[in-house]
Amino acid sequence: MQLRCLLIGLILLPLAACRVGGDRSISDENDRLRALEYEQRDRISALEHEREELKLRLASPPPPGPVTLSPEALAAIPAITRVDISSLSGFDPADPVRPASSVAVNFSTLDGRGRFTQAVGVATVEAFLVSSEFEMVSEPRQIGSRTLSPAQLRDSYRSGLTGTHYSVDLPLDPVLARPAALSLLLRVQFEDAVTGQTLHANKIIIAPGPRGPRP
Repeated sequence: MQLRCLLIGLILLPLAACRVGGDRSISDENDRLRALEYEQRDRISALEHEREELKLRLASPPPPGPVTLSPEALAAIPAITRVDISSLSGFDPADPVRPASSVAVNFSTLDGRGRFTQAVGVATVEAFLVSSEFEMVSEPRQIGSRTLSPAQLRDSYRSGLTGTHYSVDLPLDPVLARPAALSLLLRVQFEDAVTGQTLHANKIIIAPGPRGPRP
C-alpha cells in the first residue's frame, strides 16, 4: 500500500510542478497559445483577401473609354454625405488624473441613409483645447493634427464592439496635464476622391479633469 501511494505521488509530482511553477499555469498558457493561434488565423485570412483583391485589380484593367452604368446601378452606388465624430473620442489615457499622451479620434463616413460606408480620399484630423465645459476660447489652441492619405485612411478602419469607424491617434508632445474641466474641440475634414466633395465635422468632447481651480 505504501509503495502504491509512493508511485502515485511520483506520477502527480511533475503535474503539480507544471501548475505552480513559473508565472503561468498550464491552462493560462493554453489560453495564450489559443488566442495567438486565432490572431494568426485572422491575419492570414486578411492577407489572403488582400491578395484576392489585388488579383482582381490586375485581371480587370480599366476600360479604354468611359464606363457606362445603368441608371439603376448609378442610383444604388452609395456616396459619402456626412462625417460623424464619435463621442468615444478623447484623451488617452482616459483617466483624468493621469497626463494625456495622445488624443484618440474615432469618426465614421456615412452615406445618404446614415449608414457607415468605406471612404476613399484624404482626411485631416485636428484637436484643439477648449477652455471651459461649455465655451470655446476665442482662438482654440491646436494640440494635434494629422493628414491621412487614401491608403492610410483605409488602414485606420476599425470594426468591433464600439461599432465601425476610422480611428486616428494624435500623439501629444509633451504630454498634457489636464486641469479641471479641460475639454477638446475635434475637427475632421474629408476630401472625397470619388465625388470631389469636401465634408467637415466638428465635435466638443467634455473631458473631466482632476478637481481644482479652473484655468
